[in-house]
Amino acid sequence: MTDNTISGQCPHCQAEMTIERPEIIDADREPDIKATLLSGQFFTAHCPACDQDFIAATPLLYYDRRRTAVIQLVPGYDGESPLLGDDVFNALQTADSGQPVRMIRRVVTTPNELTEKIHLLEAGYDDRIVELAKLIALQELQGQLPNLSTLRQVRFAPKSERYPARLLFFYDDEMPSIDFPQSLYDSVGMSFIEALEKNDPANDLVVDLAWAMSFLKRHHFIDRKEEDNTGEDN
Repeated sequence: MTDNTISGQCPHCQAEMTIERPEIIDADREPDIKATLLSGQFFTAHCPACDQDFIAATPLLYYDRRRTAVIQLVPGYDGESPLLGDDVFNALQTADSGQPVRMIRRVVTTPNELTEKIHLLEAGYDDRIVELAKLIALQELQGQLPNLSTLRQVRFAPKSERYPARLLFFYDDEMPSIDFPQSLYDSVGMSFIEALEKNDPANDLVVDLAWAMSFLKRHHFIDRKEEDNTGEDN
């Protein structure tokens, strides 16, 4: 575990403060820190000056050797900025045997996106299939409820004691949801399996609703002239 010290201001009182956090997390060797990520507590900071808590998104590299995946949180990432952590990623692509290992690499810009990606890894889901399922479900939902307000985000919620796995649609004034059974995941995956196998991994660094729309256009599932009406905020 590598700690990183970040300086900034409290959003409540503007007091200068520092935050010390790990900048690299090994999911297999640091299960306690992984648990704080999934609980939503990892990015909570406390200001000693005004005694207020707030969310502070700081850069983080999360890797899961068992699931051969690396997820980087890079706040403000624009798709062109150079990424840190290439040395870690390259090292992980070589197994103990010295043979190359195909690693999944993703970049997200918010803590919520990072948590979602980890939940998908835990569930054994390909996040590309989930984003395609989100887009299909969103288009159906907007057809059924045309007067919905501005969409902010669509999130996968894992199965819990109270609810099955779901897709949550965050609008300004409401949050409709649909169940996300294994059968839906399998159906969407089978529909796009050939295109997904042919897809260049270089196009899969940032996988979200915009990626899903681009994927469908790139593989000619939809006309490039169609408008992207997702309107999702991160």
